[in-house]
Amino acid sequence: MIHTSGININDSLILSEVLSIVPYCIFWKDKQLIFQGCNLQFAQQFGYNNAQDIIGKTDADFPWANNTLKAKYNHDDLYVINTGQSLLNVEEEQIQTNGSVDTLLVSKVPLKNSSGEVVGMLGTYTNITHLKVIEKSLNAAKNAAEAASRAKTEFLANMSHDVKTPMAGLIGMANIMAEDITDR
Repeated sequence: MIHTSGININDSLILSEVLSIVPYCIFWKDKQLIFQGCNLQFAQQFGYNNAQDIIGKTDADFPWANNTLKAKYNHDDLYVINTGQSLLNVEEEQIQTNGSVDTLLVSKVPLKNSSGEVVGMLGTYTNITHLKVIEKSLNAAKNAAEAASRAKTEFLANMSHDVKTPMAGLIGMANIMAEDITDR
């Protein structure tokens, strides 16, 4: 129990509230990679109205279950479970229910029991597709600006050469005329 201002608050009630308001999708799996729970954001992303509906499912039960992505998710989950090492801020793709592919920023950490034994993994992610679109746009603008800068540099180099050649002739003629005038 947590005691706040003399009021007893149940730990699971607080955890449930935190999971419902955190702006990330959260899920956890056991060592067999079976979902043991998630927050409502995760469940709703795939058409479920209740986080309880996820329990007992595996990655194969979701729209992202193409073989390549499923194998990557399982590989990463097993890495976390078997090594006890976290995978933090990894960019991954995920197929949505409408077939589109979104980019996620994913973190996975080992889930341990009170004895410190790894009993599964906890994952969180946020959709960064909109940031990837902005990044591509910025890269395109940067490449265009660099190309424009190179074109300007080439133009100025060519203009410098084009101006120097006739100017050299004019300066040479002016010097000859100046010598001719001073010789008289």
